[in-house]
Amino acid sequence: MKSKRIEQLINILKNTNSDISSLSLSRMIGTSEKTIRNYIKEINEQTDYRVESSKNGYHLVKIADNMPTLFNNIIFRENYVLSKLLSDTVGVSIFDLAEELCISESTIINNVIPKIKELTSQFNLTIQSQNYQYSLKGKESQKRKLIGYLVTHNNYGYFTSTEILEKIFPSIDIKKNLEKLYDICQQTNLFLNDYSMNNFLIHLIIIWIRVQSNNTISFIDNFQCIDNIVSYSNHKKEILSLANNIKKLFEEDYQFTLPLDEYHQIIFLITLSTDHNFENLKNIIEPTFMKDVLEIAKHLSLRFNIPEFDYDFLIQFSLHMYNAYHRAKINMSYPNPIAQQIKSDYALVYDIAIFFAHSFSIKYRIKLNEDEIAFIAFHIGAYLENNKNILNSTSCIIISENYHDFSKHLVNQIKDTFKSELIILDVISLDYYIKLHPSCDLLITTIQIQSNHQHKILINPILTKQNIRNIWDEIEIIENEKSLKKAKIFLNQFLNKKLYVRNINLNSPEEYINYMGNICYENDYITPEFTHDVLLRESMSSTAFTDCIAIPHTISQYAKQSFIFIIHNDRPINWEKQNIHFILMIGIAENDMKYFKDVFNLLIELFSSMHNTLRIMNTNSFEEFKQTILSI
Repeated sequence: MKSKRIEQLINILKNTNSDISSLSLSRMIGTSEKTIRNYIKEINEQTDYRVESSKNGYHLVKIADNMPTLFNNIIFRENYVLSKLLSDTVGVSIFDLAEELCISESTIINNVIPKIKELTSQFNLTIQSQNYQYSLKGKESQKRKLIGYLVTHNNYGYFTSTEILEKIFPSIDIKKNLEKLYDICQQTNLFLNDYSMNNFLIHLIIIWIRVQSNNTISFIDNFQCIDNIVSYSNHKKEILSLANNIKKLFEEDYQFTLPLDEYHQIIFLITLSTDHNFENLKNIIEPTFMKDVLEIAKHLSLRFNIPEFDYDFLIQFSLHMYNAYHRAKINMSYPNPIAQQIKSDYALVYDIAIFFAHSFSIKYRIKLNEDEIAFIAFHIGAYLENNKNILNSTSCIIISENYHDFSKHLVNQIKDTFKSELIILDVISLDYYIKLHPSCDLLITTIQIQSNHQHKILINPILTKQNIRNIWDEIEIIENEKSLKKAKIFLNQFLNKKLYVRNINLNSPEEYINYMGNICYENDYITPEFTHDVLLRESMSSTAFTDCIAIPHTISQYAKQSFIFIIHNDRPINWEKQNIHFILMIGIAENDMKYFKDVFNLLIELFSSMHNTLRIMNTNSFEEFKQTILSI
């Protein structure tokens, strides 16, 4: 607990540009001011971080390149024991572990093993002990999935991909064998991008390691599925050739026979890792499957009030989902190195992806993990970013003399450059503007003018690249202001004193959600199904999007009337793996869905700022909370 709090303290100090008082830090961490001072002393003595104080509070003055030694030691112990459990088939002695790590047996039992159990349980693996011997129990496929997770997720920030494999299997020359596999892959005519290649090689080396130690996998009726996919591909010959070369390497260089199921898995891995020709995607994807993806995507557009996706995007996206489906069927890990970044930096897009993943999972009776959801978010986010002009339009008036002569070309330039992103309401003279002052979002002028218009840009008679950049920047500012205004209108209307609670202590996110749901139901805000849907959304991925706030909400259920239920605790609430101080459960009525995107983004943005968070944390009543939120 202490190490976690120290790590949290460092992160808070890292993410603020101003001094923070010991009182504010104690509230955020959930401990006393004296303890905060002790933690800071420990940071300065035992880590490469440096915390200094001033009359206004504490600040971080030096950040080391590596994680503090304090945490590396803890992490090393956990990974060391885990590596032993994964590589030893007969069990690991607690006494040997204690001697090797130079710690007591009780430290391993009480501190190390529980953390490992927490991780392994996520893969349906258990740690059993008998006569002081520990062993890892569970399906071989799940053990491989765990290894893949450790390698590709750079777990705990301690190992690189190669290093963790070398730590887990010290008797094997991992680097040399990866190079052999890489050389074979380079000889094929198939194209694998760097990311696909890395993941493919990691999975190959895991197959090789586990088969070598007589741990084989059952592919369970997936050969027909593989055969179908390969038969549709234009690269069937190349795929089978590469699979055979890898099989040959295993048999000739490593002197063991590759089981048929493992060979089938390699074929499948190659197929999923190979870039497909766009023109042939419709031959790969089954028509019914693509129809299902299109229907879910259409429902998603309606739900979140975003443009319908175009056909080209949906074909490519359907292929991604087709591969994701088959990965899920065989419980294959395909890690996403930027999953956490997508979740924290693009929370709304991630939430849209949650909605899609949930609908898809129900349809096909599979489970998509957070890595796969983040991939979906990446696809959807890229599409929305590339089609921003559909989402919002900014109105403008152009002030230019002699429109029908020289400036006509300028207007056409603006139209061609900004298309529907910028709606030109009128092209007028300076005199006309002075007399009438017509309203618009943006005033574009080729003439120096005196105007109180909030958004005004002076441009050249011939549009320059800098002019274009300036207009784009101003459009973005205007769009953000519109979104902020919409969000604050919603907040002002639907924040309700009846749904504001200070300092209530419950045991779990589920208890908080049920507590809030019961009150909302009693006040006729929701149906009984609403709370269940919130819990379902939470089970898919935590709604703690920042270090201070959780925003539980539904996947598909609408509220009977829109609301925001606020819980504000001085002491931290343990929400999955994060400590938070605010729970804002949001319910949106169907006719208010147009507000959801803007409200969601505003709340995430507000609580992502340490300065804003501290202001909100220092509020003690509903009136103060509301006033602070609306004034930021």
